[in-house]
Amino acid sequence: MIAIGPRRRRLHELLIVVSLLAAHLALAFTATLDATATYDEILHIASGLTYWRSGDYRFQPENGNLPQRWCAVPVLFLNPRLPEDAAAWQAADAMRIGRGLLYRSDISPNLVMAVARLGSVAWSLALCLVVFLWSQSLFGFGGGIVSLALAAFWPAVVAHGPLTTSDVCGALFFTLGAWSLWGLLNRVSGRTLAAAAAAVGLAAIAKHSSVMLAPIAIAFFIVVLVAGRPLPVRLGHWSTTATSLKARAWVAMVSLAIPLAAGACCIWASCGFRYLPVPGNDAELNYYWFDTLTECIGYAGGIGLICEWLGSLRLLPEAWLWGMSYVAARSSHRYAFAIGEHSVFGWWWFFPLCLAIKNTLPALGLCGWGLMRQVAAIAAGLRARLPLRGETWGSVPLVIMLAVLWPIFLTSHLNIGERHLLPSYPPLMILAGSVWRAATSRRLKAFIVLLLGLHAADVMSHWPFPLAYFNQIVPRGRAHEWLVDSSLDWGQDLDRLARWLDRNRRPGEPMYVTYFGGVRPDTTLTDFELLGLPPEWGVRQSLRPGLYCVSATALEGVADRPRGPWCRTFEDAYRLAGAWLAKHDRDADDAAARQLLASLTRDRDELGVLSLGEPPSDHALAVAAFNILQAGRLKAFLRHHAPEAVIGGSILVFRLTATDIEQALHGPPAELAAQSWFERERYGTADELVRQGRRHLNDDEPHEALAVFQSATRLYSGDPRAWDGLAVAWETLGDPERATRAERRRDRLQARLNAAEPER
Repeated sequence: MIAIGPRRRRLHELLIVVSLLAAHLALAFTATLDATATYDEILHIASGLTYWRSGDYRFQPENGNLPQRWCAVPVLFLNPRLPEDAAAWQAADAMRIGRGLLYRSDISPNLVMAVARLGSVAWSLALCLVVFLWSQSLFGFGGGIVSLALAAFWPAVVAHGPLTTSDVCGALFFTLGAWSLWGLLNRVSGRTLAAAAAAVGLAAIAKHSSVMLAPIAIAFFIVVLVAGRPLPVRLGHWSTTATSLKARAWVAMVSLAIPLAAGACCIWASCGFRYLPVPGNDAELNYYWFDTLTECIGYAGGIGLICEWLGSLRLLPEAWLWGMSYVAARSSHRYAFAIGEHSVFGWWWFFPLCLAIKNTLPALGLCGWGLMRQVAAIAAGLRARLPLRGETWGSVPLVIMLAVLWPIFLTSHLNIGERHLLPSYPPLMILAGSVWRAATSRRLKAFIVLLLGLHAADVMSHWPFPLAYFNQIVPRGRAHEWLVDSSLDWGQDLDRLARWLDRNRRPGEPMYVTYFGGVRPDTTLTDFELLGLPPEWGVRQSLRPGLYCVSATALEGVADRPRGPWCRTFEDAYRLAGAWLAKHDRDADDAAARQLLASLTRDRDELGVLSLGEPPSDHALAVAAFNILQAGRLKAFLRHHAPEAVIGGSILVFRLTATDIEQALHGPPAELAAQSWFERERYGTADELVRQGRRHLNDDEPHEALAVFQSATRLYSGDPRAWDGLAVAWETLGDPERATRAERRRDRLQARLNAAEPER
């Protein structure tokens, strides 16, 4: 046997690492070349450009200053002109600014997205490399390659790595932050201090979920102290070793203060070392959802109180505090869907389900094997009361990371996408590297290599649609019945739909579209009607045989109205509205239309009427409600029929005949729940909450009314009625300042709704 020298071996090892990273780059980036901008990408690019160009930090500060600036850097070289939309700038409407940038400028949107994504894929490459280096430091080169192979082909990393969003960037610096903090608590030196300061500082501006490093750091601190290991300190030429509990605790606390200060410095630097989000003190400029920091704090619970205290002392800039408060406020109520269930509060099993079906089965097996092996080793050491050493001690921070993160996931109400699990994936990948050490025979090592090959092949078989990856538990073509939103359908397939239509649409064939995403369908598609929203007010939409293109999120009633499964409430309203419209033409008395609207449903918001702007008459509003109900009944029919094509996994195309449409609109309902899902929810719908609040006011119960209206404005923050009730409640309680703020919010929302008709 010919011996391989150290230099040649290092060259071979480098070649393997580079090859896996190159495979990840090719697989991830090429999958985005024909993909439409996803919902959050539009926001990130627009916000990043405003940070660089104008120093205005009101635009989407909740999603991390660093990734938004980073993805905008290559776009800056294209010298794009931001839209001169005074209303959008006033309201910090990043979506309108982003749409204008992409589709109303001379620069090709495909070029803008390509250069932005090429910059973003650097985060996923760096994450793969960090996983390899951490694993190699514990389990050797073989273990590092196992972890790297998992990371390079991990579905969520491949799917989200090249997207111009903050998810992979946040996961990268979260992992680096945890690794560097563990290193600092085991050895204090100039290098470990610098590493921790840099990693934690960048994590603080990568994503607000980086605050989860705080409980992890506390857990690290406690474990290191309890373990009783001496803490060596070496700063320049001076060195010592802290051995007593008091000395180790003091050194550790002082050391942790350095990365904490670095985090604060990075936050200030990202906001231009300025407390206010805009230059000067312009009181007329507001944030998008909650106009002011004070308003946002009122919905953020305990985190809001902390942000209020930090803001009162001006310890951190307002934009970052608003972003942190917004994350807390919006996390308590979000529309969610999973395996046929709908909720605004989510479920404890949502993220375990995501873990089980959005990852390859070989990867789950390897990660489970590695996790159980290292947990067993740690437990054995603790039972024997032996000091943990080597890879066992080095696995402790990875287990702690999972132990801290997963209780948060299980109790989270933010059940809108598997991407929120990204911070927990690197510890699993790294722990999987330990299985190489456990493979004591060639056959066992060959089995591990086989599993890695199956893992890679499974992900590559879904190219170029990695966002729509589901493992073999979910039948192909039925992923939309399990998860939607950013787990499947984030608006990425609109351009792919246009190309499919060029090849398959028949001449003159009618087409109806309902699409979930930030891009307006008319920027890509031609000669179509929006399902449930015809081009003219007051006109009953006529559904004809033809193509029906429906986004998965809209099909399941998550993004489109009426929300959720078809139910008795919607069926009764649909039949009532249809019978009324059969007797009344467009010149019908508006008083009769108002009577119909009052009878249609307990909640006009659930019909989507509030999001349509201001129709010219009550009759037009009644027709709009019928059109939405009609579209909902059709979608209930489509949910029980196989599509002709599935575009990229996220857009389902149905070719319906006259018989199909007759059955869908006038036959027995394809589904008919006894009660709508929102009637089962604790807080109910917008109309119900508004009625409850007003009833409390009439009964002279202002504090109860305030609580109800606060729930309404948190859950339905775009509903002017909720803010009007909140203003009355604050006025009744003798707080005119907050009442005035609520009135201003109500007026702005109403003006925004009134201006929505030209945007239809």
